[in-house]
Amino acid sequence: MQNLNTTVPKSEHSLDQVYYYLNPSNPDEYKTIFLQWNVYTKTHMPPVISNFVVGTPPPQMKPISKFHLSQLMRMKDQIPF
Repeated sequence: MQNLNTTVPKSEHSLDQVYYYLNPSNPDEYKTIFLQWNVYTKTHMPPVISNFVVGTPPPQMKPISKFHLSQLMRMKDQIPF
């Protein structure tokens, strides 16, 4: 089993990360999830999620757990003012 990223980094500067998620019905497809930390409001910006693409994820990307992905999908739009 793969080591899945289930921890939140302690440094806010390391929160600008790109993760990948494998398609459960086709393991040759993956989508990328970009998380960006807003230094002004000290919150995450809405995640940028791509469509599924055919291929293998680059080695520098980390896999995202299903739990972390479900938490991101529950995030509400945050108004900065």
